Amino acid sequence: MASKALVIGLDCAAPQWVFDRWLDELPTIRSLTERGTFGILRSCEPPITVPAWSVMTSSRTPGSLGFYGFRNRRDHSYDAMAFADSRAVGVPRVWDLLSEAGRPVVVLGVPQTYPVSSVNGVMVSCFLTPDTQSSQYTYPAELKGEIEDLVGRYMVDVDNFRTEEKERLLEQIEEMTARRFRVAEHLLETKPWDLFFMVEMGTDRIHHAFWRFFDHEHRLYEPGNPFEQGVLDWVRYAPDARLTRSALGVPEPDGPRLGPDAIAAAGLMIVPALAIDQAGWRLGRGAGYFDRALAYAGGPICALVYADELLPVVPHEDHDVPVDLVVTEAGIFRVP
Repeated sequence: MASKALVIGLDCAAPQWVFDRWLDELPTIRSLTERGTFGILRSCEPPITVPAWSVMTSSRTPGSLGFYGFRNRRDHSYDAMAFADSRAVGVPRVWDLLSEAGRPVVVLGVPQTYPVSSVNGVMVSCFLTPDTQSSQYTYPAELKGEIEDLVGRYMVDVDNFRTEEKERLLEQIEEMTARRFRVAEHLLETKPWDLFFMVEMGTDRIHHAFWRFFDHEHRLYEPGNPFEQGVLDWVRYAPDARLTRSALGVPEPDGPRLGPDAIAAAGLMIVPALAIDQAGWRLGRGAGYFDRALAYAGGPICALVYADELLPVVPHEDHDVPVDLVVTEAGIFRVP
């Protein structure tokens, strides 16, 4: 019997995308399918975030648990409604059973874990947390400070995932996911555990907000739309390559798309900028396309600007990626 179990849940990660259309672009998941065993399991009815994760972790049906979604009836009327948070789960879940047996656990972001409960280990609550600044979202309480020292404000969710401000939303989703996995790596390395159970909600928010942009069968899908890939995609360029105009009006080479992993294999990345500061922070146009793409870079990043666009300081945010080299008409400068 295995002495440890690691569970990483990707909420709303549809099997037809993960194991079919995008498998070649997901090298870690592809490797697991090649080296291990995988398949589709039947979910509960209804197969949605609440109650599905509590069904899975308690081995109870939604009927036994007494809730069928986030908003649940308090009684037999049609008017009294409440959110089904952790207080609605009246049975032990797997981490409770292991805690009783003296086994250490780490629980991170699993739906219906707010308010947090005491476990033999640590717990970081889920997107049902009202506000990480005023709410106690960790057990033990002092873990909150440890997390915020590590990643700053911890993000349990994004702001208004139904917004039409898609560029801002995509940046927030990627930032939330990056912070959660940074916390996950920290807890994996610093806390004892026999069960490590985490759920990432970024995939759910991507599907809520962007499904129609990448599902070719969706009635509102438009080929070549700017959110079809979510990050900049890449095509091999040759001097005689045919150029086509993208959905954003930018000429780009035609050919097979290589996916964002191609950036990791590039020996040098050359990017435009409105300005660069002496620490290498790049000022773009605010949509975040280049910064999301540069997160994949495996080699040096070089920016092209005029000499008067090399400034002492430019504003930057946590998700921005600095450059290593700056090329101007005055010469080549290496960022310290």
